[in-house]
Amino acid sequence: MFSTKAKLGILISGRGSNMEAIIKATQTNQLDADVSVVISSRPNAKGLEIAKNAGITTFPLNISSFQSKIGRAHV
Repeated sequence: MFSTKAKLGILISGRGSNMEAIIKATQTNQLDADVSVVISSRPNAKGLEIAKNAGITTFPLNISSFQSKIGRAHV
């Protein structure tokens, strides 16, 4: 069956308190969406563990491995 729920990707850099609130809102149907992936600019961000525990795919980035900082937000 086709789902009409929006698919969300969330960017975090730390604890992910806003991400956690969004996940809870989707789980309680307060937000008609599914969180599909959580991406972190810090590989050891606490929020990645929270997302994994919720069954969400996580993708940590080690931004220090990128040569250029042009166009990158400060994290």
